[in-house]
Amino acid sequence: MKHIVIIFIVAIWSSISCKKENQKTCWNLVQNGGIIPGQVCDKSQKEMEEQFGNQYFFVRTSEPRYCWRFKQANNNTYYYGRDVTQSMIDKFYQPYGYESVKVACNSFCTWEILLRSQSKITGQYLPTRINRETYTTDTCTKLFTGRVVVTREAADSIFTSTYNKEF
Repeated sequence: MKHIVIIFIVAIWSSISCKKENQKTCWNLVQNGGIIPGQVCDKSQKEMEEQFGNQYFFVRTSEPRYCWRFKQANNNTYYYGRDVTQSMIDKFYQPYGYESVKVACNSFCTWEILLRSQSKITGQYLPTRINRETYTTDTCTKLFTGRVVVTREAADSIFTSTYNKEF
């Protein structure tokens, strides 16, 4: 009787593990640097490995996403993500010595800024440069799309930063 129960338990466990391994789901294809160019559905992990090999790293679309703070060896700190999984961090950042910590996504904001200078004499704008800046919570509460901040003024020019869009 003991042997029958053990065989029955092993059979059930085996069928559950096989179903988990071959379970079809949706996956994000991930390139180096964490760029997600697409999604593939209704494939098992084994099928993904056969189809894509080392071309992409892939993570289940159901895997939890977080925001991160990174510190490099030279003590530079920066913030990243709203769509980054732990497995992406393990693959793309940990091997290169980045110290990473999960943070609240509302603890920082990243903006595309248009840096412009305008001639006080002609009123003409010089070519616009685009920059990205990351700020912490206090500054984030004061920013909005279209906000213009005068950053510097010279005798013949005025320099501004226009907050274009938040990432």
